[in-house]
Amino acid sequence: MGIFRKIKNVFKEAFLELKKVHWPTKKEARVLTGAVLVITIFYALLLTSMDFGLAELLKIIIIK
Repeated sequence: MGIFRKIKNVFKEAFLELKKVHWPTKKEARVLTGAVLVITIFYALLLTSMDFGLAELLKIIIIK
């Protein structure tokens, strides 16, 4: 019976912690999602351009 009491306590404590969470509004969620997408796209483009640039540099080094 002790294991079921422990499981019950885990769920009870988890529920109490969820009440403390500051849930974002729809507007906040949209703004934050947009920011994440912009930053992700920026870094994807940056890394892609660096990859192509370094690949071209490597080709130049290997050919010479």
